[in-house]
Amino acid sequence: MRRMRNARHRPPYTVSGRAMGLMAEIGATLERYRILLEGPDGVRLRKVNHVRTLRGTTAIEGNTLSEEQIMAILAGKRVSGSRREIAEVECAHRAYLEDREAGGKSNQKSNQKSDQKIADLMRERPEITIAELAEATGLSASGVKKNIRKLKEANRIRRVGPDKGGHWEVT
Repeated sequence: MRRMRNARHRPPYTVSGRAMGLMAEIGATLERYRILLEGPDGVRLRKVNHVRTLRGTTAIEGNTLSEEQIMAILAGKRVSGSRREIAEVECAHRAYLEDREAGGKSNQKSNQKSDQKIADLMRERPEITIAELAEATGLSASGVKKNIRKLKEANRIRRVGPDKGGHWEVT
């Protein structure tokens, strides 16, 4: 008899931040073409498509939130789900909005610098770990540490308490 593996399968690869940015850019381009074809009913459809794009983008990283939960997050409502998943959706939504403001001409990394992403995630979840920051930003752990060092030197963040059990303060 075969032994049952963990019900939550993890693929043997990770998606880089650059790949995520390219996927977001492709999604935004497709959405612009859909808007041209949809006409006046496009506003509702754009929102639905945006939610589906967010769902697909975050699902790649193992996010299990439904489209209804994502719509509730965008409406500012509380949702049951892990803080990491909610933070991923909020971060992807911010990147999408910034990309729209920039006219879709820049990728996610140039829209929001890594140190700003890290500071935003720390503001949302003060107890976030370096491993979780690395996963959410697409950086390596050493890349996150380098950005944290820069943020500390600029007096933008500080660590309160020990590594285990402490939290971040964003100034």
